[in-house]
Amino acid sequence: MTRKLKIAFLLPGSKNWLGGLNYQLNLMEALLHFEPNVEIHTIISKINADIRLPQSPSVYKQVIENHPILTELNAGLRRFLKRDFLAENAIRKTGAGVIFTSFPYVAQVAPTLYWIPDFQHVHLPEMFTPQDISGRNSAFRVGAAHAERVVLSSRDAMADFTRLFPSRTSKARLLHFVVNVPESIYDKHPLDTLRTYALPQRFFYLPNQLWRHKNHLVVFEALHILQSRNIYPIVVCTGNAADYRNPDYHREVMDKIQKWGLSQQVIFLGLTPREHVFQLVRQSIAVINPSLFEGWSTIVEEVKSIGKQVLLSDIPVHREQSPPESVYFSPKDSNDLADKMAAAWSDYADGPDLRLESCARSSISERVAAFTNQFVSMVREILPN
Repeated sequence: MTRKLKIAFLLPGSKNWLGGLNYQLNLMEALLHFEPNVEIHTIISKINADIRLPQSPSVYKQVIENHPILTELNAGLRRFLKRDFLAENAIRKTGAGVIFTSFPYVAQVAPTLYWIPDFQHVHLPEMFTPQDISGRNSAFRVGAAHAERVVLSSRDAMADFTRLFPSRTSKARLLHFVVNVPESIYDKHPLDTLRTYALPQRFFYLPNQLWRHKNHLVVFEALHILQSRNIYPIVVCTGNAADYRNPDYHREVMDKIQKWGLSQQVIFLGLTPREHVFQLVRQSIAVINPSLFEGWSTIVEEVKSIGKQVLLSDIPVHREQSPPESVYFSPKDSNDLADKMAAAWSDYADGPDLRLESCARSSISERVAAFTNQFVSMVREILPN
């Protein structure tokens, strides 16, 4: 009889990092769809207790209460002993045999798959405070030392890990995640979503959090350049509007939009339901991801799984992800992007691309199944006998 896989997912402790949260939720959905012998236990801090988890009798939720005294005491123990006793206690109650987390201090309870999304602070240290850099270095060092396996999302991140932690390379495993979009998204017409937000029918879609490294300003500067050519594309933006590392960045972006006269061309919707994101992808003439750095872009994977053309910053991870018929631009060259936006605005049709969608739909099950099987193999590697 096949042994049941009981996996504890220790989810991010704040709402700032939606990419990390969505990554784990997507992994859970893939497991539920392709691994019938799985039992998922989610460990969530009280601040995230309202997270909508996959609906399944195989998914359990345990909330860590944020009692002020216990939380403060636990933070001290974490600093000095490199252990998180609140998380350990919650995981112990689940009886899970394996932990998956991006949090490094829980390896005392069960074998751990420790996910390092990227090494952005190494490549773009100007985006971080010295305290942030020190904290990330310390966390990665502890996680790499104590976890049974370290999961990297890209060959780019794998190369960084090998260079920074050469004595831990035997633990490293590469896992390209794949977004499993529900087939039901194609039963709806995206114009219904447009009516919800009173959006125009033609637009570029930029669904990144408003963080400095996501590089929104190169898109807005490209729009300003196109105004001089009497070309006026619309850009619809979704995502968290606050950058916790750069609290003044939102104001800086708004000032640029005002200065460049873009208030009628740039539309911010803020956080939107995932099903609306899918429909905005389908209706747009193209998705834009201008990011300066990615661990493994979720929106690029969503584009690949849905079927849509995309304009991508020319960075190694985007080349590694390589969505069909993508167009690359220099992430620091607004003129290059302006040229490519102008061509797309002229040549691309709005609404679902039936050809690309057909290709995506025909391959998605195989892609997600391969992703799931690879993850399950990692879990079985470290399961106790």
